[in-house]
Amino acid sequence: TFLNMARNRPAQRKAVQLNELVRAAAEMLGYTLRSHGITLDLQLDNGLPEAQLDADQIGQVVLNLIVNAQQALAAHEGVRQIQVRSGHSADAAVPTIWLSVQDSGPGVAESARERIFDPFFTTKGEGKGTGLGLSVSRAIVREHGGELLLQPHSPAGGACFMLTLPLQAPATAKEN
Repeated sequence: TFLNMARNRPAQRKAVQLNELVRAAAEMLGYTLRSHGITLDLQLDNGLPEAQLDADQIGQVVLNLIVNAQQALAAHEGVRQIQVRSGHSADAAVPTIWLSVQDSGPGVAESARERIFDPFFTTKGEGKGTGLGLSVSRAIVREHGGELLLQPHSPAGGACFMLTLPLQAPATAKEN
């Protein structure tokens, strides 16, 4: 995916089931999560409609959000849980699907909330992060006509990121 991004390959959008991208990321990260004592709770909407997405790009966003949550829980004492939920809003002016990824970790410090999506900004220690994951993820989501936001508060106490995507590709997007 990073090579494709570096080569600036155009998005290849097709009908994609977001839940399948979540399940693939969960399977890929399953061993790492379990070995770190982290429970992954998937609460996926079984009636989630397909959306016009580039599966590689949005799959990378989903993977990044779960990895960030796992890293946030690395030194956390107490319950270590990541909850991933999906749903859709057919009643909105623009029908959307959504995905939330929340963890039971320490959350994002108030001082970092404003800059969390800035390129090269990281809350991780020296040599632990590039500060590009959330910046690139947000750019990918916006290219798809959606949004990626850090929610003000998480019921689980940690960070909660909300991804929203339109069911149809934006009219201005290039498609192949």
